[in-house]
Amino acid sequence: MAPTPTNLNFSDTNPPPPAGRQNVHWIASEPPYGIPVDINGVVETLLFRDLSGNFPIAGAPGGASLIVFEIPLAPSAPGEFIVAHGLPAAPAFIIVQMSSSGEIWTQEPIGWDATNLYLVASDAGITGTATCFMSLPDAVIPLDPDTLNPFSVPHGLAGTPSLALIQMSHTGAIWFQSTPYDATNLNMQASFAGTTGTAYVWLTMPAINTLSLTAKVALAPSAPGNFTVAHGLSVTPILAIIRMSSGGEIWFQAPPYDATNLNLVASDAGITGEAEVWTGSGITGVIGPTGATGSAGTRGSLWYEGSGAPGSIGGQANGDFYLNTANGDVWEFISGGSPVTLTWTNVGNIKGATGAGSTGSTAAFSFADAEIPSGLINGSNTTYTLLYAPSPAASLQFLWNGLLQKQGVDYTLTGANITITAGSPTYAPGSTDSLIAWYRH
Repeated sequence: MAPTPTNLNFSDTNPPPPAGRQNVHWIASEPPYGIPVDINGVVETLLFRDLSGNFPIAGAPGGASLIVFEIPLAPSAPGEFIVAHGLPAAPAFIIVQMSSSGEIWTQEPIGWDATNLYLVASDAGITGTATCFMSLPDAVIPLDPDTLNPFSVPHGLAGTPSLALIQMSHTGAIWFQSTPYDATNLNMQASFAGTTGTAYVWLTMPAINTLSLTAKVALAPSAPGNFTVAHGLSVTPILAIIRMSSGGEIWFQAPPYDATNLNLVASDAGITGEAEVWTGSGITGVIGPTGATGSAGTRGSLWYEGSGAPGSIGGQANGDFYLNTANGDVWEFISGGSPVTLTWTNVGNIKGATGAGSTGSTAAFSFADAEIPSGLINGSNTTYTLLYAPSPAASLQFLWNGLLQKQGVDYTLTGANITITAGSPTYAPGSTDSLIAWYRH
């Protein structure tokens, strides 16, 4: 009695597409495509839905703007290696650009995550750069050619792409044919069957850090070794990525480019490719370590107070102030006299003139001396409250750790409320800091 045929459905192994995108079906669209297969005398119906990539749904945003980081690569041995990228999030994808002979490709099944890049080197001592793109292009197409002959893969976009880049995930190479893409397909060739990679495809030419691609430079070295090609931009590029259109390798010298040329190396004569070149302000670098603490600066002015004129005060320095609480006189420690010396000089008075009311009575002012404003001093609070609203507001002398703060610049005053505004982000007094105020009301 023959065994009962079984339907094997592989369709649920395909991940759903990202939001705003839809999958490309290389073999069949919905529903899954049934293929009868004789397996050791048993006819099985295999249901295929081979989802090879995804692209934006009509009207969805594409990859018109890029944020790009560059990570240097210098593996010390052949085989798998890991590089911490130090980025704020996992890259959307990476493109490895060589700066020596040899190959570096991404590991499988994971080539990167939120912390590291997972890579494979063909040899020790080779070098390159991982260009990390933080957003996806319009289509992501896995490549797994089963032939050495030219092959084509549908990209699923609404027109001819403006740019496609290939990142290998296996030793070997995949390069573009002389017509790299059209309105339907990407046209490529592989160095051998079974190598793998991913094509990243943009319908509209992407910009880097709001800058547009400024040059496509054809590469056709006539001999192996070093060669230069003028890029015609008159400024040094910020990024160049090589897209091969034949077998062989082209990589960058050090330095890779200047204001006139791209500096390159060819593995063989007669190979071809194209350099995609961007220019403008620099690519965002990885955040570096915190620098050493700078030396302490010269202290600012300090305020002192007492009843009567100032005498010699320990620690007094040029630019310090003194308030005579008995009559409101303000003194400043400044140069004066002959010969010139530092001395306490009366520079004003914070007590207003006597006011005349409608009945002829004398207007009275009250002084608040050395008042500590209420409010938490905890490193985050920036709002403090006086017992009275200063009147006039300009009479307020507000000191933080003995340093006079400037109203309207270092703080604002609303009624009896002081709000500190100094710094960006705003500084806040810490638990060991002192706040003190003098004012009329």
